[in-house]
Amino acid sequence: MENEHSELIIGYLQGRLQGRSLDDFYAWVNESADNKKLFFETKA
Repeated sequence: MENEHSELIIGYLQGRLQGRSLDDFYAWVNESADNKKLFFETKA
């Protein structure tokens, strides 16, 4: 599952998520504080 989240983060940062994948990304980020932290650490 962690690899899937990495793919979502990378896809989002590269601007290539659309539709369901983008929805999945937003759902994952908003699921927990740890997910938000991981995303913002990866983004930085």
